[in-house]
Amino acid sequence: MDMDLCKVHEILGDNSRFISPFSDPCGYYIWTGAGERRTIGECMISLYWDCLNYAAVHADALIGQVFDALQENVEMNRRIPGFSPDMRQKLRFESFVLEPEPIQISSCLSNPEIMFGHFLACCWDLEWNLLYFYYC
Repeated sequence: MDMDLCKVHEILGDNSRFISPFSDPCGYYIWTGAGERRTIGECMISLYWDCLNYAAVHADALIGQVFDALQENVEMNRRIPGFSPDMRQKLRFESFVLEPEPIQISSCLSNPEIMFGHFLACCWDLEWNLLYFYYC
């Protein structure tokens, strides 16, 4: 279910850590499953807005979690072009997705200047613990 892009923009404002909600394709939605038509209730929509608001306020810390974990994974950081400490400042959220079952937040982080169509897929639980990440 795609989210209301005007409300996404209202929450994010001009936050440089997030891609514009008006970019194509839209990366702001609640996952309803591949090919499924699942009804999303108001409670889940409200949770999405709360999570997006938290991420907007704490974007640097969330990106920092991923970057710190990435630095610990020497094999992975060797595969990322331009990997360096200043890359941390240039990563941004390309998507923000709430997954209802199990409830978790998935995002893709990227830097179009150096990652050239690649991204870091990340997943957090509702306590904002980083569950996993991988480079695609």
